[in-house]
Amino acid sequence: MAELNREQLVAWTAGFFDGEGSVGIFRQRSRDRAMTLRIRAGQNTREPLERFVMLWGGSIWHRKANERQTEFYVWVKFSRPAFEALEEMEPYLVVKRPHVQIARDFMSGVGIRGGSRGGAGAGNGTLLPEETERRAALQEAMHILNQRGPK
Repeated sequence: MAELNREQLVAWTAGFFDGEGSVGIFRQRSRDRAMTLRIRAGQNTREPLERFVMLWGGSIWHRKANERQTEFYVWVKFSRPAFEALEEMEPYLVVKRPHVQIARDFMSGVGIRGGSRGGAGAGNGTLLPEETERRAALQEAMHILNQRGPK
């Protein structure tokens, strides 16, 4: 295969991500109200996922095969770095474009270190009730987008 430049590689990964990726907003287990953005792409071979790592870093998780499941690999990225990867893929996305908009809305209220920005919190890492409600609404909107089957 010929060497791809960055733009071509981003376009390729966006196409892969459109079909095999997911975008979600999740509560962090370690904190009651804290939420984070997570993106991931899965495949039964590792090689395609290494392109994601080459572009944006992140981790590839490996699930070994057992009697009920086949071997599987998942590339994963969290929070602001996840959003930065989505932004770079956005011009090439079709299916996941609405997911990027919800992620953008979510990240607009999240500070660099996961705290608050622009009055979203009390300045000590505690979110105001309005911000907690806003994030929960965005989490629900993302959940609805991610549902399978007819809508």
